[in-house]
Amino acid sequence: MKKLALLLIAGLSIGMGQAWAQRGMSPGNCIHDNRQSASINRHGPQLPDLTDDQQEKIKALRVAHQKNMLPVRNSLLEKKAHLRTLTTVDKPDKKAIEITIQEMNGLQTQMQLAQTEHRLEVRGLLTDEQRIIFDTRPHGGGFGMSHKPGYDQGKGQRGLNRY
Repeated sequence: MKKLALLLIAGLSIGMGQAWAQRGMSPGNCIHDNRQSASINRHGPQLPDLTDDQQEKIKALRVAHQKNMLPVRNSLLEKKAHLRTLTTVDKPDKKAIEITIQEMNGLQTQMQLAQTEHRLEVRGLLTDEQRIIFDTRPHGGGFGMSHKPGYDQGKGQRGLNRY
């Protein structure tokens, strides 16, 4: 009888804990989630008064940039996985680890240079007013989700900095 009572109390405790748990601030649960707002796209606030021509040119630049970055990002992710493999074996090869880290640094530098080039190309299409707004946004793409409460602040480049 005591065992049954203890099991019942434990079950109720777990059930009540689940019932009282908050939903948290995950995407879609936050009352301040403005992703559906007309004034915000997935890259942050829209630049004011973009012409159709500017929008088309920026879109073409973004697509070309993303197309060029995809293989570099994939290579970086492969190197990170390889580094994890190298560092978790019984007898790690320090030279191979060093080489892999240097290769990863080279890929990260390549990505930063391409991102800077893309940003300068987009900036060159803007008027002075648009350029001021563009220049005051963080280089990570604007006031996007990473700056909202409840999102994981430590992921850095879309989680690439995490092992």
